[in-house]
Amino acid sequence: MSMGRKKFPDDEGLRVSEINYYIQAGKLDDLVGTLKAAIEKDPNNISYYSVLGKVYDDLYQKESGEGGDAT
Repeated sequence: MSMGRKKFPDDEGLRVSEINYYIQAGKLDDLVGTLKAAIEKDPNNISYYSVLGKVYDDLYQKESGEGGDAT
């Protein structure tokens, strides 16, 4: 994905695919950075904020030993 991101940095479809990949793979730390970048590119997209909040909650639950469902 990094090659595609370098070649097409503003491609919204690629950005959404990357986010979905990280969600499915449970790569929450990578997902945070990707969502922050997505918010910078499209600050009016409420879905990005919602998913980022869910990821932060999952990370908190994981760290506190309460589980979490990796989004």
